[in-house]
Amino acid sequence: MRIAILGAPATGKTQLAQGLMRHLPALQVTDNPPLQNALRTPPSGNDPTRQALARDHQRSYDLTLLTGLDLPPSPAAGTHITQPQQEQADAWLRATLQQAGIAYGVVYGNGPQRLRNALRLITPEDVTPGNWNWVCEKCSDPACEYRLFTGLKDLKADSLPPA
Repeated sequence: MRIAILGAPATGKTQLAQGLMRHLPALQVTDNPPLQNALRTPPSGNDPTRQALARDHQRSYDLTLLTGLDLPPSPAAGTHITQPQQEQADAWLRATLQQAGIAYGVVYGNGPQRLRNALRLITPEDVTPGNWNWVCEKCSDPACEYRLFTGLKDLKADSLPPA
């Protein structure tokens, strides 16, 4: 299985890729596909042909994971990025994936929790096709997802219904 990890700068892409490769060595995981590279230059200045090639290449992966914005921005590899810059990059990636018709899963959590959440997207348990519907009219809106997952995090385990 080939997996591409995309995300705004300093959102833990490399750590997630390394964790996935340790847990599932048979996977081919990249955190630097051409679409991620397209993010490094201003989208308005990109060559449309290069953008199209990056989107076509992204379609060749079996699964695309997008790192969520639930971690605070931290300097990674010498980059200094602000939260608004992260939000802009995240919005550009989501819009590009949606316009290209590329399905993706968003991975949230800190450290081992983020890895477990990614593993659930790769090998979901108890998932029956067609059982799940997204009802939020702001589908893929990072602020909406952040509120949802922050609220879930605040729930106590004993308040959840049995599985």
